Amino acid sequence: MNYRQMTAPCGLDCFHCPVYLANENPEIRALVSQKTGIPLEQAVCKGCRGENGKCPVIPVPCHVYPCAEQKGVEFCCDCNEFPCAH
Repeated sequence: MNYRQMTAPCGLDCFHCPVYLANENPEIRALVSQKTGIPLEQAVCKGCRGENGKCPVIPVPCHVYPCAEQKGVEFCCDCNEFPCAH
């Protein structure tokens, strides 16, 4: 597993997220689907970078991912403006 790829720009790690773990575990997928009310086939995520910063179970848009993309940094801590309001 590429841990760098599976860590969001904000520092959250996708490899411990239940929605990411649901990719390989049908029991976790069923639980995520039940708790979030989204269809079973959509109760998975490829990770922040794999989903372009759009987690399927979080209804609000992420402001960190597009900011990091725009500034060309891999992680927020690499940004000259860190810490910031995002």
